[in-house]
Amino acid sequence: METNLFNAMFQQSAIAMAIVKINGTFIYVNNALCELTGYRKEELIDETNQIFSHPEDLKIQRENTRRLIKGEIPFYQMEKRYIHKEGHIVWGLISINLISDDYEIPKYVICQVQNITEKKEMERRLLESEERYRRLVESSPETIAVLVDEKIEYLNPAGMKLLGAKSKEEIIGRSIWDFYPKEDHERVHQNMLKILSGSTQSMVAREHTIFRFDGTPVSISSTISATTYKGVQAIQAIVRDITEMKKVDEWLQKSEKLSLVGQLAAGVAHEVRNPLTSIKGFIQLAKTTKEFKEFYVDIILSELDRTETIIYEFLSLAKPNDTRQIKTVNFNTILLNVIKLLETQALMQDINIQYYFLKDVVVDCDENQIKQAFINLIQNAIEASDRNENIFITLDEVNENEIIVKIEDHGCGISKERLKKLGEPFYSTKEKGTGLGLLVTYKIIEGHHGKLTFLSDEGMGTTAEIILPKKIGRTD
Repeated sequence: METNLFNAMFQQSAIAMAIVKINGTFIYVNNALCELTGYRKEELIDETNQIFSHPEDLKIQRENTRRLIKGEIPFYQMEKRYIHKEGHIVWGLISINLISDDYEIPKYVICQVQNITEKKEMERRLLESEERYRRLVESSPETIAVLVDEKIEYLNPAGMKLLGAKSKEEIIGRSIWDFYPKEDHERVHQNMLKILSGSTQSMVAREHTIFRFDGTPVSISSTISATTYKGVQAIQAIVRDITEMKKVDEWLQKSEKLSLVGQLAAGVAHEVRNPLTSIKGFIQLAKTTKEFKEFYVDIILSELDRTETIIYEFLSLAKPNDTRQIKTVNFNTILLNVIKLLETQALMQDINIQYYFLKDVVVDCDENQIKQAFINLIQNAIEASDRNENIFITLDEVNENEIIVKIEDHGCGISKERLKKLGEPFYSTKEKGTGLGLLVTYKIIEGHHGKLTFLSDEGMGTTAEIILPKKIGRTD
């Protein structure tokens, strides 16, 4: 009965099994082994495993079996390739045990085989995927780094070039703080803690500076996210060198600034001519009368102050400004000066600018750049408006950290399709526009960590909404 039970279990087992003589020939094989190899039982009995074993694996298996029979090892396991009768490869995990008689003389070998073909295929695909990813990372034009405990554990060739490293030996294991300015250490450290704690999945730094090995500063933007490297929690950083892009942006801003200066010149000339005419009239009056009232002197001084303000604003816009200067300033004053600068241009077209400052706010910004951005936006509103229309400008707080400015015109409006393209280079809603003015404006607002949004419907006018943070860090 026991023999019948063993035979039934042996044949019905889902695991491929065989009992083999010490000389290597099969005595018994079960159905699962036949299914695994594609051979019938009668084709395997009295044959050796050479009939379906891969030659490379057969050599290793024979050595392991020799050691098993000699008593050097109690059993063994190995992964092995079987050559199916139809020619394809089947992977198996074999477990080999020795059966000895009562005198400890080896008699048979029991072999059990688990089909691991699917597992090996998954491993192969994973390795191929890893290899593709490795090649992609290695050939990426952007720097890709892996950081563990704030040290560089991996850096691709683009990163080596960016930092000016000559070999991996001089970069692997280096602290990232060797490349960051001291004033950025705490900010970057806190950002990485947020990533590692899981409170934030990824973080984008639009623009900051690092230093090469030779001390040369490089402008970069970066994205960091959590990853695992060699079983350890790590930070993956993708870094882009934006030094050349910054130069192009600066050129665009300077070019657009010169264009603005030219467009404003006529309005400024008209604005200056008015007070000069008044001053000239009062001086002529003084020549013809002995009693020149103090009231007239006050008017002359007031007109001179107005002229000086207009000329100052015009020259400050035209003045070259190679580096961004972030200072804490009264935003109401900046916006008011821009409005005063453009008021004459608007009045020449019978357009009235009405402004409402609901809060007195102080912000960190580059005054020159912000003026340039708002001149662009208000001038766009003027050009979009018909005669006898009003432009409404409001300034308010969103919350304790942000302000909002709305510039609303009642012009022809913009379709949804055209609205999507605003800010693209060389796309403009104006007949002879280049679109660069709005592109520069977007970049200035984004450079101040703000957001510019346009709301519009055809025939209903357009509203530009600008949200700016109050604090971004001063450079003065």
